[in-house]
Amino acid sequence: MSHRTKNIFKDKFWKKYYEEFVNNDQYWYVPKGLAITEENLRLIYQRLKLLRRYEGQSWSEVQKEYTDLLRRKRLIHLRKSRYTKRDYSAISRVNKVIFTLLGFAWVDLKSSVFITPVGRKFIQSRGSRTIIEQQILKYQFHNPSFPKFKEIKVFPHLFLVDLLLNFPENGISKREYI
Repeated sequence: MSHRTKNIFKDKFWKKYYEEFVNNDQYWYVPKGLAITEENLRLIYQRLKLLRRYEGQSWSEVQKEYTDLLRRKRLIHLRKSRYTKRDYSAISRVNKVIFTLLGFAWVDLKSSVFITPVGRKFIQSRGSRTIIEQQILKYQFHNPSFPKFKEIKVFPHLFLVDLLLNFPENGISKREYI
């Protein structure tokens, strides 16, 4: 635990929150591998377009090849000179998570790569911003494909907009917003 983290936990509230968060299997986790920003829109499009080459193939067998292709096309940059096989394939898994979150790609129960109809539409549109915006509005906590968490039904972007539009007159501070 870093010095900064230790200082945060001097406050009993935050320590209790952290302990509950770590021990709760229903926490919300969104990997930051590729932030969905205006600047990254083209990159998301290019990476998804390349993933289409592997549709119908076993995801576990094509991860390394997909990562190699991303490197050759200069769509990823390695941060270190040596990677374990697992670390190296993690690069492609992060992309898959982003594509799944957006509803563009899926790995089915047989571990086959599948590009969804909206993923195809996104590729055909050459990375339409409108399609990304529509998909973000549909983004939901929990993921409906995990029935264990069916009680959790929050659309975070719509929730935040609703919260900000209906907050008391004095609003919230920048810190609270962040």
